[in-house]
Parts: sequence; C-alpha cells; structure tokens
Amino acid sequence: MKFLWLIALFVFPSLVFSQYNISKFIEAGKNALEYKDYTSAIKYFNNVIDNRPKIHEAYYFRGKAKYYLGDFSGSEADLTEVLNLNPYYYDAYELRGSCRMHLHKYKEAANDYSRSTTYKTDDINIWYNWVYCLLESGDYELADNITNQMLSKWHESPRVLFLKSLCLYSLNQTQALDAILDYCLSLDPFNIDALNFKAHNLFSHGKWQESEQYFTRFLHLYPSNSDKLVYRGLCLLAQGKISESLKDLNTALSISPKNIIGLYNRALLYYSTDKTKYSIEDLKTIIAQSEYSDVASRILNSIVNYKREVIIKPELSFNNLRKLSDSTFENTYKYVIYDDKYIFSNIISPNTFSSKELDFSQMYSLLPPLNLTSYQFEAYNNPQSFIKGYESLLMKDYLMAIKYFTQCNNENNYISESYYNRSYAYAQINNFEKSLSDLNNAIRYNNNFAEAYYNRGLLYLRLKNTEAARKDFSKAGELGIDFAYRIIKEIPL
Repeated sequence: MKFLWLIALFVFPSLVFSQYNISKFIEAGKNALEYKDYTSAIKYFNNVIDNRPKIHEAYYFRGKAKYYLGDFSGSEADLTEVLNLNPYYYDAYELRGSCRMHLHKYKEAANDYSRSTTYKTDDINIWYNWVYCLLESGDYELADNITNQMLSKWHESPRVLFLKSLCLYSLNQTQALDAILDYCLSLDPFNIDALNFKAHNLFSHGKWQESEQYFTRFLHLYPSNSDKLVYRGLCLLAQGKISESLKDLNTALSISPKNIIGLYNRALLYYSTDKTKYSIEDLKTIIAQSEYSDVASRILNSIVNYKREVIIKPELSFNNLRKLSDSTFENTYKYVIYDDKYIFSNIISPNTFSSKELDFSQMYSLLPPLNLTSYQFEAYNNPQSFIKGYESLLMKDYLMAIKYFTQCNNENNYISESYYNRSYAYAQINNFEKSLSDLNNAIRYNNNFAEAYYNRGLLYLRLKNTEAARKDFSKAGELGIDFAYRIIKEIPL
C-alpha cells in the first residue's frame, strides 16, 4: 500500500506538470499566431502534438499558421486530422474549404462550405465561397439554386446579385443576366466586379460603344489597369477612332510593357496604318519573350518580305486586328482569391498568351551534405567509409563519394545521413531517380529528417511533381526549415 502511495506521489505531480506545459505551449502558440509569427507558432504546436497527439486544437492552430504561410497542402492535412479527431469542430471545415480553393480542389471545398453553413447560417462569405466552388466545379444548377437561397436572405446585396449574374452566364440565360447586372449597378454604381462583367459581356456581343462606356467607368476607379485600357482601345478601334485607340494602347503599354495583347494589337495597328518601323519594334519585343515568339516571328518575316496580304487586309478591319488576340469573352473569365479575406474580384486573362511557368527548381540549391557527430560515429561503429565519402563530396569527386557511401550502406544500412549524402552525389551527376530513392531511404530511417524532406521537395520540382513537392516542403518547414514556406508560395498551382 505504501508502495502505491509512493508511485502516486511521483506520478501525479509529473502529470500535472506535463499538462501545465501543454497548456503553456498552446497559449504561446496562439500568441505567436496573433503576432503573425507563424513559424514560431508551428514549433509550439509541434511540441503539443509530439506529447499529446490527440489534441485536435493543436492541429487546427498549426494548420492555421501553415495557411497564413501559404502552405495550403500542409494546412489541409492538419485540418483533416482535426476533423478525424473531432468531426464537429466546424471552424476546421471553413478553413479547409479555403485551403482547397487555393489548391483548386473545388468539389471538396464545396462540401466543406456546405458543412460550414449548417452552423454559420448567416455568414454571407461562407455561402459566397460555396457558390464560387460550385461554379468552378461546373455544378451550375446547384450554384444557381444556392444563390436563390442567398437572395431570399440578402435580396439587395450587390455581391449576391453579382453572384447570380455569374450563375446566369454559366447557364446561358443572357437576357436575365443583363437585367441582374443592371439591378446590381443601380444599387451599387461603383461595384467593380459588375462593371467589369458588364463591359466584357457587351464586348463579347460586339456592342462596342456601350462596352467602351463601361470600361471607362471601370477605369475611373482603376485608371492603371492595363488590360482594361487594351480592351477599351479595341472598342474605340471598332468604332473607327484610330488615334484614341492608339492612345489607350500606348498608355496600357507604358503601365505594363509586357502586355502581350496590347503589343500584338498595337503592332498590327501600326502595320495597318503604314507605321511599319514601330510595328517591327513591338514584334521584336514579343519575340524577346521566347514563349510568344512563334506567331510574332511569322508576322515579322512577312513584313520584312513585304507579304502584306498574309498578315492582314490593307483596309482597317477590327476583326482582323484582333484575330491574333484571345479577346473574346468565352472561356476567359477568371477569379482571384485574396488570401483569407474571402473577397473575390475578376479579371480577363487572355489564355492564348498565358505566362510561361518559371522553373523554380533551378532557383534553389540542394542543402549540402551532412557529417556525423562524434556521438553518431560511436553509435555506428566508426564507419570509415562514411568519412571517406564525405571527404570525396567536399572535393566534388561525386563518383568516388557514391562508391564510399555505397560501402557504408552495405556495412550499416540504417545510417540515414549516408543515404542523404549519396543522394546529394547522385543529384550532382543528374541521376535524379537514384537520388530520389536514397532520400526515400534517408526518411525511412529518420522520419524527422528535415534536410531530406527539403532536398526531396526540390527533386520533385525538377521532376514536375509539384503536389509531392508541396508536401515535402511543408514537412521541411514544419521541422524547422522556415525557408521552405517561401518556396511553397512560389510553386505554380
């Protein structure tokens, strides 16, 4: 009996102390979140999860920190764990829905927002995002039905009316679309989304004068929007206002010199008005951007060789002038998500000249090889092959390094640093397949090997497996390599 009391005497205080530490870490993590120190917040919640893996709040707040760092895949995984532990933690559905929107997982995001509306019935932002996801996933009829429910709650909300116009457009109900847009603008004449939509809708139907008026209203609010200046320039051109059109194109290109649609149309306008010298300059500017060079090169070749009829008819024709630009309204409507604010704006982004993806994997180097500490050498029975392999890496003799690390792996096949270093050597001779295999083994023997996750993320990027790369960078960031979060933000979706 005394023995049991002695156990209780030692165990109970330790449990209280442990619980105190957990609470302390949670509060510290929340404070770090409040002060926007997201990487520190992740470290605090890591401590909680390591000691109490069933506390769902720790996953939620760590997921929130990852979200603000732009690590949407990592955040989604944490929020999924929250809901596995507690399916009634409804804040997690809302935040996971936002993560999935950023990841373009619109069907899954719509399901999350649907769940969210069951407990936040009067939050217009959640309803708005739900409809947005339904539209993006092609479920137009359901989106329209949900929007009707929203109109019964917020019947004079310009945001909801604009959302209704998107549903009508998707369902090809053009007459009702015009009426809704007009009603929306009567309630809010400065609604930028409605002005933009109205202008492009008129543009797509060839109503140049009316379209010009709405682009002008838009430009009063955002005078530096180069895309809208280009479109208004095309409207003016269609009405025969050559000098005004050229003025808009010039202004657009002074704001955004690489606006491809502006450059193409100005080049053709110059050419059609016998200003061949300026036309050639614009075409050369386009050719300098290699992803757009093919069409521009053919036009330039035709101009230089006086093959005028190949490019365009001598008379000024609007349809001919815009034939090389994706200026039509169909299939160009896009949304932009501004972080966690649940505010949506829309732009027209010409798909024909989409930006070339930058190879981010070439911007960053692999983390360097690692040596073993004296303690590790002792634990691994002093592997001399590891020492020689590491020295070979320092001398950049990668083939010899591979030989020594292979010997080390045969002698001690559980040294994660040996696989990591051999992976580095393989990567230097561009054998990414074997490099990746070695990193898999390094992580297998040490699943908290931050450098291995980071390097594997870079290899996945080079192999164009961006989803796997995001997951590895998320894990590397979680384990302390904060720079990994910067890369996650730059990886194109």
